[in-house]
Amino acid sequence: LNRAETGPPGRAIEMRVLLKPVAQVPPDMVFVPGGDYEIASSDMPTGLKTTLVDYLIDRFEVTNAQFRNFILAGGYSDPSYWRAVSSVGNGSLSRFVDRTGLPGPRSWVSQGFPDGTADHPVADVTWYEASAYCVFAGKRLPTIYEWEKAARNGIASRTGVFMPWGYMSSARQNAKRANFSSRGTVRVDAFPFGVSPYGVYAMAGNVKEWTANRLGDGYAVTGGSWQDPIYLFSEYGSLEGRKASPALGFRCARTLGDDSADQGSGPINIDQRTPTYTPVDAATFRSLLTHYRYDRGPLDPRVLATVDTPDWTRQKIGLNGIAGDSIIAYLYLPKRVASPYQTIVYVPSSSVFFYETVWEQVERVIGPNIQAGRAALAVVMKGMLERGRGPAYVPPTNNSVQFRDEMVRHATELRIGMDYLGTRDDIDMSKLAYVGASFGAGSRLAFAAVDDRYKSIVLIGGGIDERMQPTLPEANNINFAPYIRQPKLLLNGRNDEEHPWYTRALPLWNLLREPKELVLVDGAGHMPQLEARVPAINNFLDKTLGPVRRTSP
Repeated sequence: LNRAETGPPGRAIEMRVLLKPVAQVPPDMVFVPGGDYEIASSDMPTGLKTTLVDYLIDRFEVTNAQFRNFILAGGYSDPSYWRAVSSVGNGSLSRFVDRTGLPGPRSWVSQGFPDGTADHPVADVTWYEASAYCVFAGKRLPTIYEWEKAARNGIASRTGVFMPWGYMSSARQNAKRANFSSRGTVRVDAFPFGVSPYGVYAMAGNVKEWTANRLGDGYAVTGGSWQDPIYLFSEYGSLEGRKASPALGFRCARTLGDDSADQGSGPINIDQRTPTYTPVDAATFRSLLTHYRYDRGPLDPRVLATVDTPDWTRQKIGLNGIAGDSIIAYLYLPKRVASPYQTIVYVPSSSVFFYETVWEQVERVIGPNIQAGRAALAVVMKGMLERGRGPAYVPPTNNSVQFRDEMVRHATELRIGMDYLGTRDDIDMSKLAYVGASFGAGSRLAFAAVDDRYKSIVLIGGGIDERMQPTLPEANNINFAPYIRQPKLLLNGRNDEEHPWYTRALPLWNLLREPKELVLVDGAGHMPQLEARVPAINNFLDKTLGPVRRTSP
């Protein structure tokens, strides 16, 4: 073939691959070479290093079918599998039962998993049950060093989000490669294009995974789950070993050769001291608000699309934006409720910049709150999936003027969406609630403070993230939190990986002034589960806005 047929010559690529005999690597596991490894996650203390020997790790998360085999083989009655359970005292095994009181995962019935989920990851098991299964299988839980090396091989990202398959940014969205921000688990082999550098499936998403290491007062969990935004892949949480969750499972590992190698299995100490932050005084705060002034102009609203469902009507609205730009907003009008409607103004988590559309997140996170009778508005801000910035965009550093200007722009776009609400006869402008999740309850907390049209504030997964510092005063959430005057609800998981309670969420709670309420969901991560989240929000809005007026069926 000539060059025209083969294309221009490229640079040579050298790959060094250590191959192991087939007999040493079972088909359900992958080989990972040893060597020095340092934890790359920015969420963990710096300098966490160990020297690994060659090891194997499960290609897939342990499935329901595999765990049921453990049960049927007498796994819960053989003490040889339960070496670790003595640390939680006598009678511990009696608590590890399913809904019918038989040994098994908490959500199972009569030691059976739901139909059609044999190849889904097992969940709702404690650290002790996961450890016992691994012993039964001739393996053990992986250490955080083994888990992370298999998941990302030490690669870190300064911008965007690093995933097992590479970088994700708001300018370069990837096809869906993992089970995040969904409604439940999927098959462990569902995303072949989401494998890690070593060929391991679903290290990002599906279920979070137990690891061998003690972390703070519990055991380390990592990887993110179907409940979580995509950026939780790289975060580590600490959960007491007797806890279980429908979003938490595990996989196993095994050392090759040197069985005495600890592979970095020792405890990880984390700083759980609660920092104290000092916001600006009231006069300075008022001066910061001048950055958020904007000129109101004609909105020229256009209904771009309408979707009708049994529970709501969703309108996609086009509005005039800033400097000739256009804004997209989604307005949800509930069924079986009398207008004018109370309205939730929803600010989503930052996964809408990377992975899911705004309307998808609205329906996943607050859909049940709309079903309960409140309208909802969500603005697609510049840079979110439906309004991308293009491949040349470079995210700003936190202490830059560009970061401040982008925050002001987003706040203004949100307020333009509220201006549109004011033009509608079916919206009660005296009963607007700000509901922010993660991004909207953390680094962009200023959005709730710069507009006095809100009568109620709900912050889901909120916190003061020290990694955002330093930031210009007019973009610093520390300076805005104390000046949110409306009644506030902080709704967090006690075991939040992104905003840990003592180091990030409690500092925010301390900055917020009365009136305020706290719902801290035990055992929950960054996004508390629906059954805790939905009634807490509805009850708070009933108190602060008043109950909704339902029509006759």
